[in-house]
Amino acid sequence: MGIHAIQCSACGGTVAMVAGEDMPRCVFCGSDALVEEKSEAIEQPDDHLSFEVDEGGARNIFKKFAKSSWFHPKELRQAVLNLKAVLVPAWVYSGTIESHWMALVPGPTRSGKRPMTGDEKIDVKEILILSGSKLTQTELNALYPFKLGDQKPFDPEESKLPFEVSRLTRSLARKQAKHTMLELHKSRIEAAINAKKVSMSCLYDNLEGAPILLPVYLCSYRYKDTAYRLVINGQTGEWCGKGPKSLAKILLVAGIGLAAIAGLLIYAQNGG
Repeated sequence: MGIHAIQCSACGGTVAMVAGEDMPRCVFCGSDALVEEKSEAIEQPDDHLSFEVDEGGARNIFKKFAKSSWFHPKELRQAVLNLKAVLVPAWVYSGTIESHWMALVPGPTRSGKRPMTGDEKIDVKEILILSGSKLTQTELNALYPFKLGDQKPFDPEESKLPFEVSRLTRSLARKQAKHTMLELHKSRIEAAINAKKVSMSCLYDNLEGAPILLPVYLCSYRYKDTAYRLVINGQTGEWCGKGPKSLAKILLVAGIGLAAIAGLLIYAQNGG
């Protein structure tokens, strides 16, 4: 637990060195009575989820990915893969959000809008907040869901798999979880009332979170000197990634489109 900042014990102000002084003093009251404020400890996961997809299965998933778009070059199926199984840290949060909202919805007015208010309380479960650097939050969201009821105790000294150390404190994870809950509830309300604009005031209850390690395959490969990557859910096989596109196929589609447009123009000029 490292030193985060030094505060004045007299007024709580910020302490700094003052020219001509041997000791740091409070910039507000001048006191040399100091108290050290320590940073929040980062909790490491005590549980993990096991891999259910083996390495061979992960390679087969890459082949499916390579065939998933007609625009992918055929050579992609024979790409040399750097495949790595890793346990990625995240926080799992659940809780209740009560939202009081104001919105503009379609209405029989000159502006075509009318105000509307309401409130709603819902339970939100299994929000995943990334706590490492191997993935992005967008990638983690794309790999959701994981089988979060199947966690097992994790011992870092006995782990045969590489794992990433958690980097997010509980307070920061809680803050991000609340923001995610708000956005989810806002999207739900917007869809329900066809809102053009929504403003919300939220209350949170029973907000509980715990760190956990998630099974993920990191798959990196190169195509024509450009690096790409695919990430795979080690439980379900769900993937997330963007692959290269064949220039020849793109030009072929563009040519067909231009030929179709030219044909329609000629047809129109000849009177249909």
